[in-house]
Amino acid sequence: MPTRRSFLAGSAGVLTGCLGDDGDNETNESDDEGEADFAVTTSKNTVEPPRDTVEVTLTNEGDGYGGYNPYWSIYRRIGDGWRFVAPVKRTLRAPFLSAGSEETRTFTVDNTDHEARGQNEEGGWTFWGLNPGRYAVEPANGMYAEFDVEGEPPDFSDTTVSYGIRNEDAQTVIYAEEELRDPEPSIRVTRTDADGVNLVEEQLNQLGAVRDAVLHANGEAVVYTDDAATVYAYLQRYASERSYETEDEEPVVFRYEGESYRVEWLDTD
Repeated sequence: MPTRRSFLAGSAGVLTGCLGDDGDNETNESDDEGEADFAVTTSKNTVEPPRDTVEVTLTNEGDGYGGYNPYWSIYRRIGDGWRFVAPVKRTLRAPFLSAGSEETRTFTVDNTDHEARGQNEEGGWTFWGLNPGRYAVEPANGMYAEFDVEGEPPDFSDTTVSYGIRNEDAQTVIYAEEELRDPEPSIRVTRTDADGVNLVEEQLNQLGAVRDAVLHANGEAVVYTDDAATVYAYLQRYASERSYETEDEEPVVFRYEGESYRVEWLDTD
C-alpha cells in the first residue's frame, strides 16, 4: 500500500547532499500568499527484481508555491550511511510546485536488460545493476523516499554493457556505442597504486564502458564513447562528493575490490 514519507532527520546528515546549487533548489520557499509544505509518498515499500517498478510522488500540501530538486538522486544504504548512485536528469533547472499540485516519477529496476537503463520517453527512469538493499530517492532537498530492493543478488560480472571490446595495436579498445560521432578516443583507464574512493557495485554499474574496462579488460583500456562527459561527471561525483555538474577535467582515481584505477578524460575540446 502507498506509504507517506516526511523529512528523515536521521538520514539527512549522512546522505551526500543535493545536486545543483542550493540557491536554485530551495525547499519550502515562501511567497506572499503562503508557504510550500512538501510531502513525499511511495506507491509501495518493496521492489522485487528482476523487473519491478515503484512510483514516487512529491505533493505540495501547503498554500504557497515552492521549488524542489531538478535531479531526483538515488542512493543506496551501505552500513550506517548512504552512497550516491545516480542523478535522475531533468531539463528544468529549478522546477516549482504550486499549492495542491504534485509530481510523480516512475522508477524501474530492470536487472534483465542493461540496454533499458536510463530515462524513457514517459519521463520515468530505469536502473540496471542494483543489488538487494535499501535505497532512497531525493525528490526535494532534505526529503527522501525509501524503498527496499529484495531477492537474491544477481551476478552482473559476466555482462558487458559496451558494443565491443577489442585488442588493437597491443592495447584493449572498448567501443561504448555501435556508431560514434567522434572518431577519437575519449577516456583512458589504467591501473595505479594511488589511493581513491571505494566504489560499490551499484556505482560501478552506472559507468558504462569504464565498468567494462575494470571487469573485462583488467583495468587497462582506451574507450571510445560519445557519452564521455556524463561518465566522467559520475566518476567525479563518486570520488569527491561534489555537484554532478562540473567542468573539472582532472583524472579521477577510484578503488574497486582492492584495486585502484585511474580514469583520464581525453576528449577535452
